[in-house]
Amino acid sequence: MAGRLRGISGIVKLDRSPWRISVPDESLRTVSPNGLTVCADARLSNGAELVRKIGQPPAYIRPAGDQPLKSDHDIILAAYEKWGPACVDHLLGEFAFVICDTRAGRLFAARDPFGERPLFYCHRDDSFLFFSRVLEATSWPGVPLEIDEERVGGFLIRGLGGADPSRTWLKGLKRLPPAHSLSVDGAGLRVRCYWRPDPEPALELPTGDDYADAFEEVFDRAVQDRLPGPGSAASMLSGGLDSSTIVGLASRHRGIQGASPLPTYSGISDESDCIESRYVRAVIEGCSVEPALIRPSDVPRFERELDRADANLAEPTEQTWCLLMLLFLSARNDGHRHMLSGLGGDIVASLDPNYPAYLFRFGRWRTALRELRSQHRHYFRKPPPTVADYFRLVRQAVTPAALRRLKLSSNLQVMLDRKLANSLVSDSLAAQLDLATRFRRRLEAESAELAPSLRQSHAMDIRVLSQGGGAEMYERLASVFGMECRHPLLDRRLVEFCLNLPWDQKCRDGWSKYAMRRVAERVLPSEVAWRPGWEEISWKFTAARSRLNRERELDTAPGLARDYAGLVSVKKVDQRLRRLHRQEVAYDEDLIHFLGLARWLKRLGIQRL
Repeated sequence: MAGRLRGISGIVKLDRSPWRISVPDESLRTVSPNGLTVCADARLSNGAELVRKIGQPPAYIRPAGDQPLKSDHDIILAAYEKWGPACVDHLLGEFAFVICDTRAGRLFAARDPFGERPLFYCHRDDSFLFFSRVLEATSWPGVPLEIDEERVGGFLIRGLGGADPSRTWLKGLKRLPPAHSLSVDGAGLRVRCYWRPDPEPALELPTGDDYADAFEEVFDRAVQDRLPGPGSAASMLSGGLDSSTIVGLASRHRGIQGASPLPTYSGISDESDCIESRYVRAVIEGCSVEPALIRPSDVPRFERELDRADANLAEPTEQTWCLLMLLFLSARNDGHRHMLSGLGGDIVASLDPNYPAYLFRFGRWRTALRELRSQHRHYFRKPPPTVADYFRLVRQAVTPAALRRLKLSSNLQVMLDRKLANSLVSDSLAAQLDLATRFRRRLEAESAELAPSLRQSHAMDIRVLSQGGGAEMYERLASVFGMECRHPLLDRRLVEFCLNLPWDQKCRDGWSKYAMRRVAERVLPSEVAWRPGWEEISWKFTAARSRLNRERELDTAPGLARDYAGLVSVKKVDQRLRRLHRQEVAYDEDLIHFLGLARWLKRLGIQRL
């Protein structure tokens, strides 16, 4: 199964003058008359606007007559000619690029703010190599195949956290983090963050309707910018508010254009009382869409293609994402090449569920208690809060950070030992790693004192989303099926707009994503726009596939555990397999992760560890 021919790889020989980028695919490289070369994987949302801002654009990007603008990597190069490294401040969309500037003796690279396009690199004294996929690096001479045990340990121990976003599976290979740029010149290599969510200034509009109108304008533009030509676009539809609103806006836009209904792809449950399935059907009935519904019972008919996809996964982290694979596979089989998703909405358009604690801390006690009561009804779908719930709210609002850290220190080792006991990690690997430091970083972040304001708290959450790697994972999976996934809710303009909204346009009366719901009710049935809570059903697809492959897992896992006994405990793997054989669990996520890692290492040529 071939992935799409997108992504970049190349090398710059730093011991030769002048520097130049050598690439295996010349179509992804542009050379300007001024000694600049770019290699880019990009989709810009503001290409035409950039050409206007550049003023007198270079000849190589000027449209001739009625011809369209040249490619996005040409425009990126022209932007660099105009603004130098500051060009990243002007780019909107998804991008990863490397520019060789022979005039300044500089190599410059950058990734978009949410890492929707990946970029890995290997920097040595005599060369700089770059890639869109980890496995691509292994085919270039000089990239050492030495596994990063820290990365492996963090993968095999769920919830460890504290990961360095620049680390990869190989010690000699680095990831350029999202929202970062990189420069190589006579002074060496430097990496800097060029974008951080800025909580100032606050947005102030006269009425709630004005906020909803403004949200709709920015959101609708983000959706339209990610809709390619007719026929190639589809959208995920989970029944959740994020993907449903995107479907509502996109189908409305296609209707205005006179285009055919929007193809949608949904995972639904075989159970008739599934909440998510009910909302999926409500959107289908209320919008102009062409739906495709996939059930866990459909997994066997896709298994052969899923097996082929497993053999092409760029990294081992995707093994449990069965539903996402099925959505991309089904859309690809129907002839689509682009898929919209609702990734990011829980963070971008809303607040952390602990927002009542902020209100209480800032003296808005009555509002905080009212929001907590409403939150239980609309968000958690739980009975009214108890005395313990109110006490927890007050404690979270007033407990000093020093006291939080003291409690953390006293419980750290106990919690870490529990995590290790519940993982498959071998004692030898655990002894090599500084797990306590990583785990402490994660817990300190979670137990830190409340931020000075709700907007600053929101900015911190968006920062975590930016660096979390979710968009990159979607990109890796989509590429296996020749697809491209686009995320309107990660549009930089929309993110900055949402960040600067007042708190009660993000959450109000216990409703999350309040302003988005106001927009959703304009394009969706009311029951979907104001749906409470959520239900996770993706695990049902993973469980269905695990049941289908149970005998194969039982047969192959013992041998793989012995091959990689330096990473996992053979005894623990055997215990998990016995539970699986006795059908005590529907599936074992840790076991699936290990088997995916082991098969990926075999592809890498690392037979034993």
